[in-house]
Amino acid sequence: MGDRYVVYTLGAGEERFVRACGRTRLANEAEEDLAYFREMKAPGFGGRIFGSVRHEEPDFAAHGTRDLGPMVGLTVRLQGNGLDREVSTANDGAFDFDGLLPGEYTVSLRAPERMLLEPRLSGVYSTPAPGSFTVSLRYARGCMPISLTVREPGGIRGVLLDDRGAPVEGGLVSAIAAVNAGTSQHVPVERVRTGADGRFEFTPLPRGKYVLVRNLDDRTESTEFNRRVYHPGTRVPGEATIVTVDGPTIVDAGAFRIPSDPVERTITGVVVWSDGIPASDADLVLHGAAPERVPLDAAGRFRVTLPYGARFTLRAQGRRQVSGRMRESPDVSTAIGRNDRDRDVQLVLRVPQ
Repeated sequence: MGDRYVVYTLGAGEERFVRACGRTRLANEAEEDLAYFREMKAPGFGGRIFGSVRHEEPDFAAHGTRDLGPMVGLTVRLQGNGLDREVSTANDGAFDFDGLLPGEYTVSLRAPERMLLEPRLSGVYSTPAPGSFTVSLRYARGCMPISLTVREPGGIRGVLLDDRGAPVEGGLVSAIAAVNAGTSQHVPVERVRTGADGRFEFTPLPRGKYVLVRNLDDRTESTEFNRRVYHPGTRVPGEATIVTVDGPTIVDAGAFRIPSDPVERTITGVVVWSDGIPASDADLVLHGAAPERVPLDAAGRFRVTLPYGARFTLRAQGRRQVSGRMRESPDVSTAIGRNDRDRDVQLVLRVPQ
């Protein structure tokens, strides 16, 4: 309370609010600033475009990115208003262009071809060429902070074969983040179609761990588990090959063979009470990727078709009147293994006495 401050920032102009590059100091610590102001005969010019370049890669497990540190020694070029200047990024990845007049400038980054540039700033409104973008300084002492990130992608290649070992032409293959395979987050990072020789290649592909998936129904999106096959040739997500992309190289995943195993199996059965009476009004639920109710006929029988290569559980529960009171049975369940073929099962409900 009672202290005096020196506060200055950019002029508000017609917008009636100020921009960045402000400064607030205690008056008794601002002699250098005050001396500078006293020497000024007129408003000066000298805007800045500055920032840093860092290396980031996706982190699929964390649903974000990993910061791999600053990029040192990369050339940043500034063009516009008659200027053409270059600087190299410092040890902390920083760069700075000062003494700039208001106007438009093109900023570009000279980096190895394998790297992808991603500017992060609100002032970008056009991209004249890959690896460059245009920004605008609107004030005599305007500032434009820029955060640049580069990525160093790699790739995956392989060949898709049918169950006889022949190349599959035009097959749709997806690269999925390994942590998401077989889950509700099963969203392809990239998709490609195979060539006449069955070969495919994903590039550029961000660093990370992937599994390769072939949707047998050939749709670009599929939620039907039984229509997916995973490299090297399995319908079980947990058995899929995990391919690691960790730099600017193309990883050869080799052959991706579509298995000849049966795609589906049929599970039939009946739900009855312990005295043999059909429990046609019982609740029968199939638990797999998501719970699904299974209908029962008047005899308590049911029939479900399930994908081969996945585990499921059938769980039944019923209500029955005993001695004038409605009683509920405990859950009764049976497991369907991933390698189980066609089966007929019986679920017997009992009411506690």
